[in-house]
Amino acid sequence: MGRGIAGSREFPLNTRVVSHLRHRIAPRRKRQRARQALSGERALTHERSSSELNWWKRVSEHPLWAGLIATVVGGLLVLVIWSAFHGGTSNANSRPPVAGSKSPISSPSTTTPTTSASPTPSPTPTVTYSNVSFLVLCNAPGVSTQGLGLNGCSSSVERVGDHVENWDAQAFVSIEPVQVLAFPETTCRSLTLKSGFNDYIDGGPAPSLRITVAVAQGSAAPVSVNTKQDEVYTLFVKLDGGPWDISITTNLPGTWSTYLSGYASCSTSTGQ
Repeated sequence: MGRGIAGSREFPLNTRVVSHLRHRIAPRRKRQRARQALSGERALTHERSSSELNWWKRVSEHPLWAGLIATVVGGLLVLVIWSAFHGGTSNANSRPPVAGSKSPISSPSTTTPTTSASPTPSPTPTVTYSNVSFLVLCNAPGVSTQGLGLNGCSSSVERVGDHVENWDAQAFVSIEPVQVLAFPETTCRSLTLKSGFNDYIDGGPAPSLRITVAVAQGSAAPVSVNTKQDEVYTLFVKLDGGPWDISITTNLPGTWSTYLSGYASCSTSTGQ
C-alpha cells in the first residue's frame, strides 16, 4: 500500500498513458517558462524606460539644459527647412542617373540662337579721276581730227584780246558746221573747254562775227557757247562715257580761225 503508482505491482502503468501525459505536460512547462521570461524582460524594459524618462525629465526641467536643448533643436529645424528649399533642386539635378533609368529631359534653352551673318560683299574698287589736258585727248589713238587740218593738235601761245593763253589746237571754220574733233567711248566724266579768236583771214576786222562752239554726245541736245572777237569763253560739259564730238560754225561767210584748249576729268591717263 505504501508504494506509488509507478512502482505498484498491483497497478502496472500503461506506457501509452505515460507518454501521452509527458507530451501534454512538457509544452505547458515550456510555455510557463516563456511567460516568466517575457514578464521578466517586460519588467526590466519598464524599469529602464522609467529610469530614462526620469533622467530626461530631470534634464529638461533644468533651465540651463532646457535652453541648450531648445537652441539645438531650433537650429536643426532651420537647417532642415533651408536645405529643403535651397538644396533640394540642385541635389536632385546633380544626382547621378541610376543605371537603366531614363535621363531627364532638359528644358529648352532660353538663349537666342545666333544667326550666321551674311557674307560681306567685296568693296567696289575706288575709281580715281584726274585732269587730262585737251592736247593729250586730241592726240590719243582713235580720235578724229579732220577739222583741224594738217597740224592737228599742237600747243601754242596766242593773244586773244587782253588774254595771253596757252592753246592746244587751232581750227579753221566757216558758215557751214565743221566737226573738228570726234572722240570714241571715253573714261572722262566732264569736259572744260575754252575757246576764243582775234584775227581774220578773209577781209578786215569783223566786230559782228560770232563763232559757235558746240559739244554733242549721243541723243542729248548739244551744249554750245557763242564767242566774239577778243574774248575767251569757257564751256563746261558733263560726259556720260560714250562717244562725243566738237563742232564749230560761224554766222558770217568766209574762213575764220579759233583757238581751243582745256581739260577733262578722266579715270585713265588718255581718257580711253
